[in-house]
Amino acid sequence: MFFETTNRRVSKLVLAGTLILSVFSEAGWAKHTCSNGKIANDKYAYINKRGQIVFRISSEAESENFSDGLLKVKRETKNDEPDSSYIDTEGKLVADGFVRGGKFSEGFAEIGKYGKIGFIDKTGRVAIPHIFSDALCFREGLAPVMMNKGFGFIDRTGKIVIDPFFENATGFSEGLAAVQSQGKIGFIDKAGKWRIKPQFDYVDGFSDKLALVRDVQDEFYIDQDGRKVITVSEESKKRPFEPWGVSGTGLSTGKSIFQGFSYRTYCSPCTFKEGLSPMYKDRKYGYINKSGEFVIPPKFQMAYPFVEGLANVCIDNKYGFIDKSGRFVVKPKFRKAEDFSEGVAAVAIAHNKWGFIDAAGKFAVKPKYMIVGPFHDGRARVQLNGFYDDQIR
Repeated sequence: MFFETTNRRVSKLVLAGTLILSVFSEAGWAKHTCSNGKIANDKYAYINKRGQIVFRISSEAESENFSDGLLKVKRETKNDEPDSSYIDTEGKLVADGFVRGGKFSEGFAEIGKYGKIGFIDKTGRVAIPHIFSDALCFREGLAPVMMNKGFGFIDRTGKIVIDPFFENATGFSEGLAAVQSQGKIGFIDKAGKWRIKPQFDYVDGFSDKLALVRDVQDEFYIDQDGRKVITVSEESKKRPFEPWGVSGTGLSTGKSIFQGFSYRTYCSPCTFKEGLSPMYKDRKYGYINKSGEFVIPPKFQMAYPFVEGLANVCIDNKYGFIDKSGRFVVKPKFRKAEDFSEGVAAVAIAHNKWGFIDAAGKFAVKPKYMIVGPFHDGRARVQLNGFYDDQIR
């Protein structure tokens, strides 16, 4: 995800164009017209945690975050022409010539060919043939796949281990996967047996042994036996929704969900992480424990789950980070902030200039970028040059 001036937690910057094979050279950079008519010379690079440029990439290429030590780079093409390549953390081409490639996870990435999906390994070898109508990435050793209009699961050899008769499915989390049957969502185990029968309209997936679920009338947290353990208040059900992160475990039937968001894509910030979850009360956010009790009083405009021991919160329109006692470890002084990842967090100061701070709040990478992404595998994507909207305050 790439962090922009909006309040979204997850945003994918889609940059259409053609990926020039010499993407790591100084040549081939494109000039893009901003909405106000001014021209910005958009150049992107991947940096290390010292802020040093490791390699550059064409602004005409769509790329995301490193995963499993590889980065998917995509270019716009026609029909079924190859559009995806993979590079390593030094910017070296590892594999090329794939159609509709996905991110690597657990050593595999899904790819397309003639309207079907298969998987490659990290050498670029086709490890699982193109026989599926749809597929998601591997999680906990299994991947959801679609065959004959139904979803099932395969193992790392490509063998179908859970028959494809579900209407929809997502990846496993903490040993359970959300699947849809007869219009409702439940959870199965890795043997394909129902652990929690289908009865929900959306789920976030299990985290810290709890899952936030919703049906037509109610919203609550359940444990892995399907028991309701925390009831969400009527006020909290009406909280303004903001997606927190990309979800490979959330699922929605399309009913009774927050408007405009797909729960195969995004998950709610009211997710338990490290024993606590943000929760809404009296038009503010605080944090509850697994008994549903507020242990950090609701006083924040916005609050996100704990990551690496710290939580990103907003108070008086400024962002900072608190510990599990509710004490500010990093004072709220940033215009925007994102979660910690690999020991650093992206933060924005005036005019939306982004940099990275450490857990003590000191800048590890000075704020000078218009757009940044989180660190994964020791690399973060940054926009080197661009137009800053000085009217933004």
